[in-house]
Amino acid sequence: MKRKIALAAAILFAAALSLALPDGGYALRGKSYMQRGVLSAGGADMPITVYVLSGDSSISMAIEGEAGVLAKVAVSPLDGRELSCSGSTALPEKIVRKFALRDLRAAMGLGGFENAEAVFVEKYGGRTISASSDEYKIEFSEYKKIGETEIPTRLKISCESYSLSLDFISPLNAGKK
Repeated sequence: MKRKIALAAAILFAAALSLALPDGGYALRGKSYMQRGVLSAGGADMPITVYVLSGDSSISMAIEGEAGVLAKVAVSPLDGRELSCSGSTALPEKIVRKFALRDLRAAMGLGGFENAEAVFVEKYGGRTISASSDEYKIEFSEYKKIGETEIPTRLKISCESYSLSLDFISPLNAGKK
């Protein structure tokens, strides 16, 4: 019991520390961008393109593959709460809700570690380098200055069911919503 209370306190402390910084050290928060990479699952590799649009009322993500739109999700930029979620024949909504929502929340520093007993966030020079729990890890690397800020141009996710490697392609003009 004491161990669970200590872990919960550590998680709350880490969350409070993260929220104390304007972006919590998560350089992608508030940015709209396009990434390309490879989703590896079940012994197969699938090339994908990811579009993320950040606005005042939502952060939306669309995942496209060779067959078209695979998934769309949207979360609140304030707390990561799900606003919408849809899948496709290739990625059913149940899978999208379980994995794509988690990945978007983790990339934006808005959680994604709901059932974890502990979350470990590694930072260096004010930048988030990785966040991990149990068998899930998201890594940010190869930071480069794009516009006025430095962002990670490589993102890697590894977990029990799949791995995902994405490279930054370009910023997107989200416009005012």
